Amino acid sequence: MYPDDSIQRYIDCWWVRDEIPDLQRGRLVKAFVLFIGLELRRLVWQGRTEARMHGRGLFKVEPFVMGAPHPPAELPVAAMPRAANEDFLAIRGKYRPALIVSAGGPTVPDELRRGTPRRHTGPTLLLAPYFGVAQDGTRAGFRPEFVDRVRRGEYPHFCWDTLPIGGAEEGSLLRLDYLFPVPKELSAVTVLPHRLTPEALAILDDWLAWLLTGTLDGRTDFAFLRQGLPIAP
Repeated sequence: MYPDDSIQRYIDCWWVRDEIPDLQRGRLVKAFVLFIGLELRRLVWQGRTEARMHGRGLFKVEPFVMGAPHPPAELPVAAMPRAANEDFLAIRGKYRPALIVSAGGPTVPDELRRGTPRRHTGPTLLLAPYFGVAQDGTRAGFRPEFVDRVRRGEYPHFCWDTLPIGGAEEGSLLRLDYLFPVPKELSAVTVLPHRLTPEALAILDDWLAWLLTGTLDGRTDFAFLRQGLPIAP
């Protein structure tokens, strides 16, 4: 049961179990989510450990500075090819729940992709990640007063929910402003046996439109439900 001061409480059914492992919008998955806001580190090639060994080399780690000159690509490592003006970055992240917000566009026909790198036209999914709210010493979590406000729909980029996969009762926050792409392949995500209902997706669409446009349409079901929730202290 959802609490009375949440949007989900007034939707007949928010999550539904679905064992078919498809990649449609509204599907709950797990994916590798990058930490946003941390200082980026660049891997700078130093050389091979042995001249004939192409699978091993030495790198140094330094802060990534936008526009900084690229070091010369001498004695490259075959396992990590680098073209001009490219960089390797050391980025931290975590394997966490995420929601498929968009299943992407249709696949581009092969005859229109010939001669183009696959990554330029390959289909992708757009995901939004969930972050646990609990402050239990193992994670930073979120302040309870802030979570109360998010649960009442006060922010366009945060959506509170309790996921149907177990875990903390305090719930999770969906970050709609953290949308990121992954290849539209089963190997890119772990598909979980749950998805949002059409009613829940309609609310989420209104929420996302609020974020994208900066304006909340007062005629939507989401706006109506939000107005009826108690104001957070």
